[in-house]
Amino acid sequence: MPVPLLDGALSHIECRVVQVLESGDHDVVIGEVDASNGRDGPPLAYFDRSYRRLEEWAAR
Repeated sequence: MPVPLLDGALSHIECRVVQVLESGDHDVVIGEVDASNGRDGPPLAYFDRSYRRLEEWAAR
């Protein structure tokens, strides 16, 4: 079954759910990787409530 992927994403990881753990007011989903793919491009990270290029964070 095909999975939806975001156009323009640098990478994706397809996982199969192995376990779901309740943790307070949310769940932690444990997955096993079935497939992955990636391409070259500037990486982004979610840090300090926004997406940033890693170079911006390292320059702080």
